[in-house]
Amino acid sequence: MSRTHKLWLVAILAGACLLRLPCLEWGLPPAIPHVAASDFRCSYAFDEDDVLTAVSFMNPAGGFDPRLYRWGTLHFSLLLGWLSLAEETGYIGGSWRDAYYNLRPGPFGRVYAAARMLSTLLGLVVIVLVFRIGLDLGNPSAGLWAAALTALSPAHLLASTQARVDMTMVCLVLVTGWLAIRAR
Repeated sequence: MSRTHKLWLVAILAGACLLRLPCLEWGLPPAIPHVAASDFRCSYAFDEDDVLTAVSFMNPAGGFDPRLYRWGTLHFSLLLGWLSLAEETGYIGGSWRDAYYNLRPGPFGRVYAAARMLSTLLGLVVIVLVFRIGLDLGNPSAGLWAAALTALSPAHLLASTQARVDMTMVCLVLVTGWLAIRAR
């Protein structure tokens, strides 16, 4: 792979970031008292509150059971570690569980933004994996076109800006496919 192809891949990833990062705080429920008094924690992506609530049940002292079995629990474990890291670094501004359950006006949005950032990072890994698969099956140009189409795909854009299990699953499927191609 030439230096030019590497630069194109970096440009595709930078463009993907520019498309995704502004979307991280889109569609959050309002952090206002009458909403905080209800059980409503849902953004415009209805599964996000299910994922965050399931992760909130997980802790080292009480066990890692998310009490939600519609999806695999690997994403929940990854997200727990990610939110704990965001809390420890001070990004959230306190306990992420407290901010989530009590709708703290600033930190509440940062809980969602941090959770969505994990999906965004996995989405960027997906773009790189699509490039590698295209590179291994065809040539660098095929890999770049595949990566560019993935980065611009509305479905990929939406899935990589929501705190759901989708990007974890796609990433793992592509890793499996890429390893199978490499093993042939």
